[in-house]
Amino acid sequence: MRGALLSALVGMLPGAASAQEAFPPLPPLASLVVDRDEPQGAVNLPVTVWQAGEVQTIRAEGTVHRQVWQIPQPGLTPAQLMAPIRDALEGEGYAVLLDCAADACGGFEFRFATDALPPPEMYVDLGRYRYLSAQKSAPEGARWRAVMVSATQARGFVQVTSIGPEEARETRDEADALPRAPGELSRTLAEEGHAVLWDVTFETGETALDAGGFASIDALALWLGDNPGARVALVGHTDAEGGLAANIDLSRRRAAAVRDRLVAEHGIAAERLSAEGVGWLAPRATNATEAGREANRRVEAVVAER
Repeated sequence: MRGALLSALVGMLPGAASAQEAFPPLPPLASLVVDRDEPQGAVNLPVTVWQAGEVQTIRAEGTVHRQVWQIPQPGLTPAQLMAPIRDALEGEGYAVLLDCAADACGGFEFRFATDALPPPEMYVDLGRYRYLSAQKSAPEGARWRAVMVSATQARGFVQVTSIGPEEARETRDEADALPRAPGELSRTLAEEGHAVLWDVTFETGETALDAGGFASIDALALWLGDNPGARVALVGHTDAEGGLAANIDLSRRRAAAVRDRLVAEHGIAAERLSAEGVGWLAPRATNATEAGREANRRVEAVVAER
């Protein structure tokens, strides 16, 4: 029963939605290991496979943004990793210039005609990779994306190179805007069915709330008072340090701390609140930076019944 509830909650949470909607769409365990810009750079993007001793390319100029993710998950294939990325690109209006796999691309010769970064951050198995290049027209100038994916028996690798105007850059790690006032939290709960308790933060491994007040908890108590028939699931989250089982327990205890505060200080009936935890399964941001890890250590309110 609890496993089914957790699956449903993960699907409702903003972090889960962001992981599906943000680019590139990646498995939950993906960790950003490279994130760097090259202002006024250029990349020669392959647009044909290796043939007649060469790879034909186009020169893409602008700000070059390179990102690499590693996914510590056995059994991944390059085709599995690339399929949702291609779908997302086409959904954003990109036209695919080239999409090929390993030997069909040209193996060794093709791989070294790309801008794939070297190990240990990015690893390309010459027999197990896929490559895609795409272009999109925009009023402020053309944009390009190149995607290289590969996998070993234990880990997946994804590199995305984006080239285009600096002002249009978007990253997978941009967090959704958080409600910052009681009225905003109420609107978010009414319109989206869930909201982050923005000022409830934790150090790694910690579950205790400070003795002081929390505006987001006060706002949630007001909303519950205005909606006497509502029930809320408080869902705790962690950063990616440590194993999943331990983090699910930790995140549940964080949610329980918020539930106990609502009951003890705001008089909310305990049966209207549940405390759940999903560990690091629904991140809001990358776990590769301290700022991202801090954003991921949070509690969210999910409307379970109105």
